[in-house]
Amino acid sequence: MGLGFAQTLALCTCWGAWALAAHAQSAPAEHAAAPAAGVASKSEPAKAAAQPIKMRYSQYLKTYGAPLKLEVKDLIPRSLAQVLVYPQAVTLGSLDVDALAAQHQVNTIIFLRDVQMQGNLIQPESDYGPTLVFQGNLTADNAFFGGSWVEIAGNLTVHNLLVGDYNHGALRVGGQTQAYMVYNSDHSMSFGKKLTARYHLGSDEPNTLSHAQASQLFIAPVWKALLKSAEGDPHVFGVATGEIFLPYLARNQNPLQRPDLAKAGKKQESR
Repeated sequence: MGLGFAQTLALCTCWGAWALAAHAQSAPAEHAAAPAAGVASKSEPAKAAAQPIKMRYSQYLKTYGAPLKLEVKDLIPRSLAQVLVYPQAVTLGSLDVDALAAQHQVNTIIFLRDVQMQGNLIQPESDYGPTLVFQGNLTADNAFFGGSWVEIAGNLTVHNLLVGDYNHGALRVGGQTQAYMVYNSDHSMSFGKKLTARYHLGSDEPNTLSHAQASQLFIAPVWKALLKSAEGDPHVFGVATGEIFLPYLARNQNPLQRPDLAKAGKKQESR
C-alpha cells in the first residue's frame, strides 16, 4: 500500500532538510561569510538593521515560547535543527531563500512578523528546500516556491506571478491570498481562506486563458518557452517552470507584461 500524502511529504521534506544541511556544510567559507541575502540597500538603515538570529530550535522555544504549528510535525528535527529567526517585521529587497539558508547553514527560516518584499521571493530548488514559516503576512512582487514546505499564517499578496513548481514542496496559506496570476506546476497549494487571482495557468489548474489571451500577458521569451513546454497541448503547460521563470525572477525581473498596468499608465499621462 502506498504512503499517504502527509507521510510521503514528510519523508521527502525530511530528506530535503538533510540534503540542504549537507549542502550548507559543504559551502565554501567565503560563501558563508557573505552579507545576509535579500536585505535591501545599506543606504536604507531600517532595512539593513533587519538582521536574522540563528539559534537551535530548543532555544527558539525558550525565547519565543510557542512551538511552530506545522501541518507535518517532523519537518524540524527538534534536538538538532538550527533555525534562522527574523523577530521583527522586515522590509527586504529580493530574496533567494535557498541561498540564505545555505549561507547561515540552517534548514528552517522563521519570520515572526510581517514581511514586505520590494522585489521577488524565490526558492529555486524543486527537489528540496528549507522549511519556511511566516507567522504574519507576506507581500512580494513575484513569488516562486519549489521543494520547500512553506506555511504562511497570515495573508499572502503577490502583485504579479505566484508559482508553485513540482510536487516535492507545498504551500499552505492560513489567511487570504491575492495574486495577479497563479501558475501551478504539479505543486500542492492550500488556501485556508479566499484565493483571489485574475488568472490561473499550469499543469494541474483549470486554465482561465486561451493561448491567444495568455500570449499577451508574458514577455516574449517566456511565452515562447511556455509554448514549447506545452508540447502542442492547448489546455495545459509543462512542468519545467524553474527553467522558464527563474532566469528572470532571479534578476528581479517580471516575466509578465501586465498590459493592464500599461493602459492605466497611459490614462494617467493623458490627464
